[in-house]
Amino acid sequence: MMNRLSMRSRIIIVLYILSFTISLFIFYFLMSRVSVDVECTSYSEYTVNGADIFFAQNAKDKGIIFRLDTKGRVSRMFDSRDAGGRLVLGLTSNGENIYGVLGNFKEEEDPNGKGIISTPVYRIVCFDKNLKLQTQSAMFSIDTGEKVSAISAEDGGLYITTITTDALSAKVYVADYGILKDPGDAASGDLRLDVQRAKTATGSRFFADAVYRSGDLHVRTDRDGATGVFEVDPVIRSAVSSLRLSVGQLFGLYSQYIIWYIACLIVWFIILYLLVRTLTNRNRSFYYLFIAEALVFAITLGGVIAVCTGYYSAREKEHSRFAVLSMIGLEDEINLGNDINYADSSFYDSARYRQLKKGIVNFIKREGNADIFYDVFVYNLKDEYVCVSASGRNRQLLSEIYGQDLGTLDERIYRGNKYAAVDFKLAGQDYRAIAATFDDLNPKYALVGIINDTTDHKSVFVDNRAVFITFLCAFALASALVVLAWYLHLRDITLLEHALTETALGRSMPQRPVTLGSDIKDMWDAVAQIHQKVDNIEYTKMRILEAYYRFAPKNVEKILSRKSIVEVANGDAVDVSGTIGTFGIELRGHNRTARLDSLIDSIGEYQKEHNTIIIGKAPDLARMQVLFMEDEKETVRSFVNLLEGNSDSTRATTVSMVLFYDTCRFAVIGSEDEATTYLRSANRDLISRISIFATKHNLDLVITEDIKDRENITSPLRFIGYAGEDAYGKMVKLYEVLDACQSAVRKQRLATLDKYNEALELFYEKDFYIARTKFSDILKDAPDDLLVKFYVFESDRYLNESAEGDSHRILDL
Repeated sequence: MMNRLSMRSRIIIVLYILSFTISLFIFYFLMSRVSVDVECTSYSEYTVNGADIFFAQNAKDKGIIFRLDTKGRVSRMFDSRDAGGRLVLGLTSNGENIYGVLGNFKEEEDPNGKGIISTPVYRIVCFDKNLKLQTQSAMFSIDTGEKVSAISAEDGGLYITTITTDALSAKVYVADYGILKDPGDAASGDLRLDVQRAKTATGSRFFADAVYRSGDLHVRTDRDGATGVFEVDPVIRSAVSSLRLSVGQLFGLYSQYIIWYIACLIVWFIILYLLVRTLTNRNRSFYYLFIAEALVFAITLGGVIAVCTGYYSAREKEHSRFAVLSMIGLEDEINLGNDINYADSSFYDSARYRQLKKGIVNFIKREGNADIFYDVFVYNLKDEYVCVSASGRNRQLLSEIYGQDLGTLDERIYRGNKYAAVDFKLAGQDYRAIAATFDDLNPKYALVGIINDTTDHKSVFVDNRAVFITFLCAFALASALVVLAWYLHLRDITLLEHALTETALGRSMPQRPVTLGSDIKDMWDAVAQIHQKVDNIEYTKMRILEAYYRFAPKNVEKILSRKSIVEVANGDAVDVSGTIGTFGIELRGHNRTARLDSLIDSIGEYQKEHNTIIIGKAPDLARMQVLFMEDEKETVRSFVNLLEGNSDSTRATTVSMVLFYDTCRFAVIGSEDEATTYLRSANRDLISRISIFATKHNLDLVITEDIKDRENITSPLRFIGYAGEDAYGKMVKLYEVLDACQSAVRKQRLATLDKYNEALELFYEKDFYIARTKFSDILKDAPDDLLVKFYVFESDRYLNESAEGDSHRILDL
C-alpha cells in the first residue's frame, strides 16, 4: 500500500508519527509536574469504614478522596472541586456515612484598601460509602489565627478541631447534623460554629497536632511521639503505597489534561497538514519567510525558556543558599553538636531542649525566614528520627512526616557531602529539604530545613517583564527585518513577475526599472521579445475574429442559449416562436451597392440592440428574412423607424416588410469549414407569397392580425385583405402600417382611407360595379396606389366572371 502513496503522503504520515511520538514525551514531562503523588504521612487524612479505606490526597489545586481496600485497589474517587473545595482537611466516618471538611479561599477587598486578600473558608460534606455526595453545609469561616486539624463525626454532632497558628492552644467546634443540606439547597451565607471546649499548652510546650475522639480532646505536644491516634497506621500506609488506578480512573483523574492534550494534538495535526500543503506549492518566498520566521521564533522561544529556567534555577539556588547560610548561623547560635543524647526521654524536659526549641522556633518566625522555611529540625542520621523541630513533630520517623523521598538525605551525607538537598512534594506543593551537618568527620545529626520551593508562575513574568518585553520587541524587529530584506531581494523579481503577468494577459508592458541586476536584465530582454510576439499574435487574432464576426450570423448564440458564438456547433437546433420579418428590396438607378450597404448597416444596428438574427438572404439580397425572439414586442415601431431612416423620395430604393408571427425550427447546419443558419416554418410558402405581393404593390410594412394584437398597434392601419388560411387552418388578415409610408404617401392614403374601406366593403359584398367605380375615384386622387389599382382590376374581373362563395375575398397572391 505504501508503494501506491505519493511522496507528499508519505512525508505527512512520517511527520504525524514523529509528532505523536514527541508529543507523548512532552505530555509525560508535563504530567510529571502535575500528577498526584499519593503517599501516606502524618499530614495525611484518612478514615476506615468496615473493609473500606477512605484516604485523602491533596494536590496543587484540588483534593482527591480515594476509596480503596487493604491491597490498594481503588474503587471510587471524589474530586473536592465538585463540592467547592481546594483541599481536604479532615476525614471521619459514622455509621454508613463518610464526613469530610474541605478548605478553600475567599477573595475579598482589604478594608484598609491594600488590594485583595484571601480568607480561608471551610465546608463540611457528607458522602455515602460510594463517595456520592449526599449533603453539605454552607461555607463558613473560623478565626484567622486558627487552622483546621481534624474532624470527628459522633452521635452528639460534628466536631472540628483547630490549633492556633502559634500552636499554644487547641479548640473544638461543634455543629449539629442539621447544617448539612442537599447540595442544591446549601446556602453560601454565614455559618457560625460554637466552641465546645478548648485546651492551652502548659510548661513551655506547644501543640503539634490535635484531634477530638469519643468525647476526649487528644493533643500531641512537642515532647510527644506519634503514638495513639496520632500514629500512622502501617496497614493504611501499606495500602496507600500499593494504590493502583484503572485506566478509566486515570482518565477521570487527569481528564482535563488528557482532553487538552488531544485537542492540542489535533490542532497541531491540522496546522502540520496545512503547512505541508503550503510547502508543496513550492513558493520560494514562503519557504524563506517560513524558515526565517521559524528560526527567529525558535531563538525567541529559547530565550524565554532560558530566562524562565534560569529564573526558577536562580530562585531555587538563592533559597537554598539562603537556607544553608541561615542554618549555619543557627547552628552557631544555639550551639548544636553531636554530644546531645536525643534518644533519652528526659531530654525533652531539660533546659537544653527548651533552649534548642526556642532557638529553632524563633529562627523560623524571623522576618524573611517565615516566607521560606516551612520547618526546621534536628535529624538523627542513624535512626532517621526527627529530634527537635519547629513543627513539634518530634520523636518520629522523617519518612512518616514528609514521605519516602527524604530517605536519601542520610545517604548523601554519609557519602561525604557536608550539605545535601532533596526535592519532594507535600499536599501538591513543591518543597526542598536541605541538610547541614555539625561535624565534618563523623556526623551523627544534621540540621534540616524544609523550604517552600513553589514559585508563582505569574511572578516569573512580573519579575522579568522587561526581559520579556525586550524579547517581544526583538522578535517583532527581527521579523520586520526578515520581511524587509526579502522584499528588497525580490523587488526585481516581483517587477519581472508583474511584467510577465501583464504580457500573459495581453496588456501593455510595464516600464523597465532603471537599475537592474545583471541576472535580471537578460530576463527583461526575453520578456520584451515575448511581449512583442504576443502583441503580433493578438493583432492577428483580432483581425481573424473581426473577419469571423463579420460573416458569422449575429445573435445565433442567444437563440441557441449559448454563452458565446464559439460554443455554437453544427447540428444545434431549437424550436422557437417569434416574429418572422421578410424584406423585399428593389433597387433602381445607380449606386445600388452603396444604398444596399446603408440599408444592411441599419439592420445591423438594430440587431445590436435587440434579439434579432438574419436567417436567410437571396443572392442579390432582393429577399431577406430576420427572426425576432418572442420577447420582442415592438417590431412594428422599430421597422417604422428603420423605413423612415432609409426613405427615398425618388423611390429608387423600395423596401417592403412583412411581419408574420409563427413557430418554427431553427438550426445551424453545415460542415466543419462552413456553416449556415436554417429556419423552417410551416407557413414559409404563405409568407413568401405575401412578401412578393407587398413588394409588387409597393406596400412598405405589412403585418398580420396576430402581430396587430400581440403588439397592441393603435397607429393608423389599412386593411389589405385575406391571405387565406395558414398551416393551422386560421384565416390570415393583412394590414398595411401607414406610419411606415413616406410622408406624402401617408398623408394621401389617410385622406382616402374612408373611401377605401367603403369600396372594399362593397367589394366583399359582391357589388363589384360600384366598388370598381369607387376604387377608380380613389385612383384618380392617388394614381400611385398600386393596392387600389389591384382592386380596380379585381372588381373588373369579377364583373366578367362569377364569384363563387367567398373566394373573391381571398387575395390572389
